[in-house]
Amino acid sequence: MSTQVWRLVHDAAVVVFLGNIVTGLFWAAHACRTRDLRVVAAVFDGLTRSDSRIALPCVPVILVSGVALAGRAHLPLLGTGWILWASVSFALSGVLFALRVGPLQKSIAALARRGGNDDGIWHAVSGVYRRWMAHAVLSIATATIPLGLMVLKPSLPRMTRPAAVTTSGGDSGTIVARGTSAGAVPILLIYREELREGAADRYPRLEEHAAAMCRSLRCPNPYLATESLDAPNEVWFLNGFRSAAHEQAVARAYTGDRTLTAALERISTSKANLTHAPGHRASDASSSRRTHTHHGDSVKGVSWWSRPAAHRIEAPPTWPMTGPGSF
Repeated sequence: MSTQVWRLVHDAAVVVFLGNIVTGLFWAAHACRTRDLRVVAAVFDGLTRSDSRIALPCVPVILVSGVALAGRAHLPLLGTGWILWASVSFALSGVLFALRVGPLQKSIAALARRGGNDDGIWHAVSGVYRRWMAHAVLSIATATIPLGLMVLKPSLPRMTRPAAVTTSGGDSGTIVARGTSAGAVPILLIYREELREGAADRYPRLEEHAAAMCRSLRCPNPYLATESLDAPNEVWFLNGFRSAAHEQAVARAYTGDRTLTAALERISTSKANLTHAPGHRASDASSSRRTHTHHGDSVKGVSWWSRPAAHRIEAPPTWPMTGPGSF
């Protein structure tokens, strides 16, 4: 299914699920206000049936469609804070329902069926109802939190910890993590291309072709490209590596694949008339940027220092030929 269809399925399941459990509070309170145990029994029996026939079937739909959407957006489930904590909150809601809300709901219905209009039974029902309401509100709150996280997508703690990026001038550069041992540091290689005037229409089409080509030829390392939203038009290509040894292994994989190398060289030649020569510098580091991703997550959390390269030749020669993606 397409991403749009998955999103429709996911959103529809969330709406039906939350609508069922939230309106349950209203009908439960309405039934208890009547002080008629027959009404209470009928309503709480109905709540149990609606939970089993409407709310519970929505749960696997929400989970499957949510995982599918995260996969299509290349967001790691444990490495994306708002997804991680939405999942924790949703799971907590399920635990509350299974251990407290569901059993108390059935107890209320069973007590109400036994009592007619007996005051003693009504007192017992009222006590159980108050406990049910407290747990139901908590369960609904923890089920609603994921909706807010899904919409707002705040930056939250996560299980994995990629690295924050700062950059300095130059056409290309290598960034490594501060405070780690030599040879085992994460590395971020950046190559910057500044577009010539009038290239804004042709360049994106060429890069889309490059991205498709890299996917089809299985480039040995994923990468990310960011594009400025205002003048001057500039694109940064970022390649992430776990260590210097990983960087060298990727370089060998590129040079050992003649088909891929030839294709990248053709892309680089095609871009020559669309970009300024290395060393040209009219850009402003404060320009707004847009990120194009192929897979992976955003990078946050670790301090970096940058060693800029003054010319393209200082960066490994294959990297400037890469196109949109992510690491």
